[in-house]
Amino acid sequence: MRALIISINIEIKMERTTRSLSDLG
Repeated sequence: MRALIISINIEIKMERTTRSLSDLG
């Protein structure tokens, strides 16, 4: 369960970073 939650959190962070980069670009 813990690994699943961690992977989901990583995916959310990746989405946020890509969105911020696209906004800057």
